[in-house]
Amino acid sequence: MTVTSVMQLGMSSLPTSLAGAGAGAIQTMQQIAMAASIALSFAVYGQALGTRPALEAASTMMWLQITMTGAAALLALALLRYDVHHRKAEA
Repeated sequence: MTVTSVMQLGMSSLPTSLAGAGAGAIQTMQQIAMAASIALSFAVYGQALGTRPALEAASTMMWLQITMTGAAALLALALLRYDVHHRKAEA
């Protein structure tokens, strides 16, 4: 849900001559963010697993993922609303 919105938002203000470079930059950042997210998740899981039973550690990781997904959705919504208001002000 958020990836498509962020892609459209990021590409909408680029000149046509930079579309390829912009798409590549967005894809690169998306891959880096996914790798960092996985690393963070397993770091939190490993830390929680050292101090809690396996089920509680899994619950901690699940809540981390839910929180991060919610934060990403709110950020995408805020960016889209900013873009809409910014475009109305320009018109």
